[in-house]
Amino acid sequence: MAYIVVNLIFTILILFIGAGSVFAATVQISNTPSQITDQPFNIDVNVSGAASGINYLRANLFPANTTKYFGFTFNGSTFINSSDYSQYFPITIPDTGTWSGTIQAKLDTTSSYYIGSGLYNLKVRRYTQSGSSYTWSNEASLTINLSTPTPS
Repeated sequence: MAYIVVNLIFTILILFIGAGSVFAATVQISNTPSQITDQPFNIDVNVSGAASGINYLRANLFPANTTKYFGFTFNGSTFINSSDYSQYFPITIPDTGTWSGTIQAKLDTTSSYYIGSGLYNLKVRRYTQSGSSYTWSNEASLTINLSTPTPS
């Protein structure tokens, strides 16, 4: 009987110790526009459960059911679309592990992944300070509405 009690206590301790040492960051976007044009637009972002430090946020537009990400993210001084995660919008995660704010994004009509007006999805990627990992936000649907000029 004592053996069972000791094993039960040991198992409970392992579960509590293990649960406290893992960061399970989540990223939620909200107040996304239902329709965009070629003008900048805002996205509200909430990060929770993240380790403290500098992180980077990147907005991604993409056609539904694909991983063809495109678009620009404002990094505080310019709109950027780069393979270098540290060029994106920097945020500082405090010891509480949460951050909330607004980022700006913009359509990139020159991307080969942009296939014209229609329905697209939007999500935000949060890179860690080292760039060694990232977390995706939830997805939002929106319509890109650019009028095509009529030939004269």
